[in-house]
Amino acid sequence: MELFFTSEKMADETIATHVGRLQRNFRELNDELKKLGNSELPEILLTSRIMSTLPFQYFEFKSVWESVPVETRTVNLLLERKRKEKKCFICHETGHQAKHCPEKLKKKKQIDSKKNLKTEGNAFVAVVNRNDNRGAFYTFVDSVMEQDVWLADSRASTHMTSCERYFATYEAFPTSKAVQVGNKDVILAYGKGTINVEMKIKDNWYRNHLLNVWYVSKIGRNLFSISQNIDIGFSFKADRRGCIFIKDGKIRLVGRRTSNHLYALQMRVLVPEKAVEVHVASTESTLQLWHERLGHQAKSHVKRILLQKGIKVTVDDEFCKGCVLGKHARASFRDKLDRSTQPGELIHADVCGPMQEQSIGGSRYFVCFKDDFSKYRRVFFLKEKSEVAGCLSTFLNETSVAGHVVKELLCDGGKKFDNTELKKILESKGIHFRKSMSYTPEQNGAAERENRILVESGRTMIHTKSLPIKLWAEAVNTAAYVLNRTGPTPVKLKSPIELWNKKAVNFDHLKVFGTECFVHLPKQKRQKFDQKSNKGYLVGYCETVIQKRLELVINSNTDTGSNRNDQVDDMETASEDNTGDNDVYEEAIEESDHEDDSSLPIALRRNEAQEWKKAMDDEMFSLAENNTWELVNPPKGKRIVQNRWVLRVKTTADGTRGRFKAWLVAKGYTQKAGIDYDETFSPVARYDTVRAILSVSAAENLKLLQFDIKTAFLNGDLKEEVYMKQPEGYNDGTDDGLVAGSDKREIDLFVSELKKEFKVTIGFFDSFLGIQIKQLKDGSIFLTQRLYFERILEKFGMAQSKPVSTPIEGQIMNSDSEEALEDQVPYRQAVGSLMYLMTATRPDLAYALSIVSTKLDSPTQADWMAVKRVYRYLKGTINYGLLFQKNCKEKELRVFSDSDFARDPITKHSRTGIVSVHLGAAISWLSQRQRCVTLSSTEAEYVAASEGTKELIWLRCLLNEVTNISYTPTLLVDNVGAIKLAKNPEFHKRTKHAEVKYHFVREKYQEGAVCIEHANTEDIIADIMTKPLGRQKFEKFRHKLGLVDETSIHQLL
Repeated sequence: MELFFTSEKMADETIATHVGRLQRNFRELNDELKKLGNSELPEILLTSRIMSTLPFQYFEFKSVWESVPVETRTVNLLLERKRKEKKCFICHETGHQAKHCPEKLKKKKQIDSKKNLKTEGNAFVAVVNRNDNRGAFYTFVDSVMEQDVWLADSRASTHMTSCERYFATYEAFPTSKAVQVGNKDVILAYGKGTINVEMKIKDNWYRNHLLNVWYVSKIGRNLFSISQNIDIGFSFKADRRGCIFIKDGKIRLVGRRTSNHLYALQMRVLVPEKAVEVHVASTESTLQLWHERLGHQAKSHVKRILLQKGIKVTVDDEFCKGCVLGKHARASFRDKLDRSTQPGELIHADVCGPMQEQSIGGSRYFVCFKDDFSKYRRVFFLKEKSEVAGCLSTFLNETSVAGHVVKELLCDGGKKFDNTELKKILESKGIHFRKSMSYTPEQNGAAERENRILVESGRTMIHTKSLPIKLWAEAVNTAAYVLNRTGPTPVKLKSPIELWNKKAVNFDHLKVFGTECFVHLPKQKRQKFDQKSNKGYLVGYCETVIQKRLELVINSNTDTGSNRNDQVDDMETASEDNTGDNDVYEEAIEESDHEDDSSLPIALRRNEAQEWKKAMDDEMFSLAENNTWELVNPPKGKRIVQNRWVLRVKTTADGTRGRFKAWLVAKGYTQKAGIDYDETFSPVARYDTVRAILSVSAAENLKLLQFDIKTAFLNGDLKEEVYMKQPEGYNDGTDDGLVAGSDKREIDLFVSELKKEFKVTIGFFDSFLGIQIKQLKDGSIFLTQRLYFERILEKFGMAQSKPVSTPIEGQIMNSDSEEALEDQVPYRQAVGSLMYLMTATRPDLAYALSIVSTKLDSPTQADWMAVKRVYRYLKGTINYGLLFQKNCKEKELRVFSDSDFARDPITKHSRTGIVSVHLGAAISWLSQRQRCVTLSSTEAEYVAASEGTKELIWLRCLLNEVTNISYTPTLLVDNVGAIKLAKNPEFHKRTKHAEVKYHFVREKYQEGAVCIEHANTEDIIADIMTKPLGRQKFEKFRHKLGLVDETSIHQLL
């Protein structure tokens, strides 16, 4: 208290420093008066005290200040006038002119001395408030000193550090202790502990430890107490060169003198591998804790909420790292919309996504509807953007139950909102639809800002507790839940959900997101000696029932039912799939080929229910017309085959929606081979057959026609007796057909014969088996799957990825030593979607997929990154497709074979690559690991040539059926030794161990069925199927495969 009335300006102290010191003394004086129950002193006392302590040379400033009315004299006004005063050009101080400057009266030597003293020193005195009243003197050094340096302090009462990671042991103080620095600032010490160090004597380092080291977070430097060491028997000596600590006649510690006249000790800290927990002891909740509990909302708002609820907290200024990680952003754009006056008057809506990972429920987007008046928000999580209309319908029903009427919906003009289905919903409810202008998200700023708040809050909660990203939906849902109960509203002391539901709420049940917890297991779900609880983490709350959402941590040994144990030894990536029981290719087709509404209840609740019902009626009529079944009671013991509806909207070549289709499919996988059936054959066109026919059509300018046969699979006769459950509510069967011919009358005759047996629909020839087919003006044919590309890029969150030039890196990965990928990552689906693409139109993906598909059952993070690289490559080549050129110079069928000797780094198996080219584009291809270990590159090439011969013979037979082939197709090989083995049967020593089947190439050569020729390695296209290539070579072979950018042939479409 005495400091305020006795302090005077020091001779070498600036006016700013002096005024700041008086202000601090004044605040401390008022704080002490408050504690004693007295009223604060008026501010005019501070201004008077400042004026009375100014030196004589400020008499001009004092005279002007006396003219200011007493009632307007404030410290701010005093400082403002002080800043406006002209500066003395000698001392650069304000308040006097140069003729009155005291510095002018001093000698030059004294001025220089003053200047040197001011720049070289940087020392402050600090007093530690403790019971024994011992002082502590410590020094702050210039910023050029390293943070890890320890400085010898002649008056520090104890060692001090600001680095919490140094402590080997630590004990927090019951209450923080104050350390007062020389400029009267107070910093806190939170605890003390032991630090292990090494001290350098001559050239050797000796281990030791420091006891009773205080943790002072804001001290900025490490201070070594000289007095503390003297107390335990050390002596201290110092001179201009340095200092030493001596005990028992031996030097224990050495220090060197720095340019700042400080002693830096030759000592370094041994930081423990596992840091101890350093914290501040507290007996009540802190504001930071409630800040985290309430979803990292603004602390000022949290304080208001807690004050309203009567919750006492310790107010701190703790830095929130989570907020920086989750909310760091540039300044926002301010909107100026007129706000609503009642709930439902205006609803803001926007979709956010796709997220980098699927949520636990498989979602990649969320849509938020926010009421403009109450600020109540409702969040729905989506797998596809097309689900927005259904979510809007649900939200409108909930709004009606809450007693509100929605009058207007404001959203952007994207297709997710601006579509027929959503507009019908709004029109039926009489809701005005308002869209923001393109590229101006500020017009719908409330929705944009809300999505940002939810994402940032969710991100912050996830990173604060180091939880997996897959919990993003739970975090966003928690953020919405908390904000609805505590967020700001235009009505004071009312939360959004109180204005929306008109019911009081509390948040006593709220806990920090990610808090570790244990879930009790009811006795019905455990046995006598089973554990009674499972460990988990709090990841949200339920709106409809009083309970919390938990993410359980399940032991990896826990039995969760049947597990897949089939291992994929070798996945062949060819232009045709090898179907089987666990075919990832078919799994992807069912999910990704078209826009589906597979769930019957969901489809019949939507606005298109009538269209779906009509499509189902048509299917049931066709089934009845074909005498597919008769209704009976099943005999006892017979296996009943289940069924399901597959509902699909057919799309045209340009991606627009066409007719509605419904299929009733039997779940045949519930039957057992040999018991319920004997044969599994289904006649489906091969993709290489389709490509071969299209290449001939391009060469001979044939006319093309597409047709569709209703319920094609029902036209077969079953010899087995099958019992199937009746359809609900009362796979995609491949029923498309393609015909090519030179005479239109013959085509019409063929179609008319088909119509006699089947229900046939003739369609415009634009797509077939998921491939978009475009006939160019010159007769060439271009095949692409761009629409499918876009769907799978969007589905797996790669639509915004950065493109790369090649689908696989330059060396084969060996990821077996890495940690397995989480089950929630859609590795199998992602690879399957690419396999479907590769078999149809993208041979350039064959090698990359042959590598990643071998890890379908045990993928690692490295494998997943490799799959994502394929998608990034696909993103950059989305316009590419196969071009069969009518005027191609090379009109003959050519097959290229190649191998890469011992390519597999583990099994040392070689790899076979086959490419068949006709009319400038590939019609079949193969990238496959050889099934036997070859002993030389020649033998590996011989095996590959045998595979190429089989492909050539089959394609020759196929083309002979649709056109006349007057030439012998050529097999091109780049290995001279392999060619000699095929042509010369006398090489017995080199081939006596080879399997008989690989001599097939020799037999066909001798028969004259195939011509084998040598080609340079630079011309063997199959090289792209056997190894990862550099960018230039890869692009060269990609072009030779017939893959071209659609934009380069746009003028011919």
